[in-house]
Amino acid sequence: MSDDCATLALDEALSGVATASRGAALLHARGEAPDLDTAAELPLARAAAVALDELRTRAGPVLGTVVDCPGCRTSLDVPLMLGDLAATTDPAPSTEVRVPGAVVRAPTTADVLAALSAPDPGEALSRRCVRWDSEATVGATMQEPVRDPDVLAAVEQTAERLAGAADTSVHLDCPACGAEVTAAVDLVELLTDRVADDATRVIAVVAELASVYGWSEREVLALPDARRAAYLEQARHGARFR
Repeated sequence: MSDDCATLALDEALSGVATASRGAALLHARGEAPDLDTAAELPLARAAAVALDELRTRAGPVLGTVVDCPGCRTSLDVPLMLGDLAATTDPAPSTEVRVPGAVVRAPTTADVLAALSAPDPGEALSRRCVRWDSEATVGATMQEPVRDPDVLAAVEQTAERLAGAADTSVHLDCPACGAEVTAAVDLVELLTDRVADDATRVIAVVAELASVYGWSEREVLALPDARRAAYLEQARHGARFR
């Protein structure tokens, strides 16, 4: 499959599902799971790592992003250093880690989808991904156990580590108002946007050459990049096949 064919296929895969399911769709499209249901059981960290790798292939070491300042609403151009982020990202993250008092599991797409229907999605996600030992509670009540602060801190740190690149954020000061700005970075969504832009460009070229020469999409996409560019240049200068 050519790069452009792969772009169109990936765009269809990512745009054809709900936002929360796109990580699973990416893993399925990349052959890491036989179907979406199986992909939904894989860690979000793995989907983010795959998205990061794909973004680096398409955008290079730096990706331009835009963040709105919550104080003055100024749009800030923020370069996301994909190379630096990749250097600190585990491409094969752990799925479960035991800490004193609990077992912490990496969140999956299935966990997120289930948590979204809860009144407090964040709390619901935590409950799904943390299994407490009975000795991890101190002064437990029938309502909610009071947990050792050291255990809570260990669980939180482990959960952040297991989230991997799926828990990425940028921090900066707004040059307009001086406010501290923190914004979550969703690598799968950034990839979705990038692939959509790439697919739009591919479709525009196919449409232009098809309208001029009467070729099918398959015929246009089968052309080597350099030859396709040459035909496109000729088409824009009025060349026609008779």
